[in-house]
Amino acid sequence: MTKKFKISFIAILISIITILIIIIFLKQDDLKSTNLNLNEKVTASYGIEIKSLKYDGDDNITAEITYTNGPKDCEVGIIILVNGISQPYYTDEHKEESYLIPYNLAKDTNLTIKLNFKPILGKQNEELFIEFGSMLNPSFISSKSYGNNHKVFFLEPYTIICKNSNNNNFSFYEDFTMEHISTKEEIHNNNFNIVVLQNNKEVNKINIKNNMLQFSINLYGEEKEYILSAYINHKIVPLFSGYYYAKIKTTKENISSILIDFDISDLSLNSYDNFYIIAVPTRKGERAYKLGTIVLE
Repeated sequence: MTKKFKISFIAILISIITILIIIIFLKQDDLKSTNLNLNEKVTASYGIEIKSLKYDGDDNITAEITYTNGPKDCEVGIIILVNGISQPYYTDEHKEESYLIPYNLAKDTNLTIKLNFKPILGKQNEELFIEFGSMLNPSFISSKSYGNNHKVFFLEPYTIICKNSNNNNFSFYEDFTMEHISTKEEIHNNNFNIVVLQNNKEVNKINIKNNMLQFSINLYGEEKEYILSAYINHKIVPLFSGYYYAKIKTTKENISSILIDFDISDLSLNSYDNFYIIAVPTRKGERAYKLGTIVLE
């Protein structure tokens, strides 16, 4: 079972034979890192291949992933989703389970990672949809914007039959309002979109007031169902009225809107913090979507 992808950042080419995805020289100006030796312009070009995916009788899944890096050093981090739920994993080098483990890729080198995980949900003999995502420069920190840093490319989902029943008691937030889209906004037709608004304006920074995050999440597009999860500094947070996941349907006639009023006083935050949302379609075979990372201030 092999899937090959090559990622670099401006244009996408798809090879019919190898299903090779290429994005060349993705650049973003005016970025600043407090803990990485990165240029202000982001340039990255790497390939990723899932060389094997094995599911043994102990309900343990092992994946072997190979990165082939281009002419620039960069950092990558792997994200795993199982049926839309964030999945912790460990590797031979990092024995402690984590939801995202970063790796530095030296230029013109290959790196093979062997990771392991036990699905945290699933019913015996039912399908599991496993999705791998590769994040660019996950350790990047900024007080301005993230641009293409933290961008995630999600590979085509794998389907595996669950061997043993696991935790299936996930609760989803489902209390949201449906607002009518104005004529001006209807130009988006069926294209899926997710935006964060504060004071009714789309933002790439969220102001923290009295230890509270207060904003709204709006989604619209073709009629589908999504599972949403939210992350601060790459750690999942119970953003949705105490729930870690929200289940929401989008339509081309209406905006699905969730009002957020989240207390961050119990979180250990830094001088600069980041926030993003991942939306996973529940429809079989469709890829997840990550909102561009937002600065918290």
